[in-house]
Amino acid sequence: MSPCCCVMLLSWSDCVSILCFHVLFTRIMSGLTLGLMSLSLVELEILQCSSKSISGDH
Repeated sequence: MSPCCCVMLLSWSDCVSILCFHVLFTRIMSGLTLGLMSLSLVELEILQCSSKSISGDH
């Protein structure tokens, strides 16, 4: 089977929808990464302590 036959298994609209999903997913992940990187060390420690206290209450 030649490599070009595998490409034809997906329709044009399937390829576009997969591409859109990947673009949206990478935008979400990069936004979360930038948000996490923008936190200072003190803010991260506060978040860590607050998550421990919440999980300890249950």
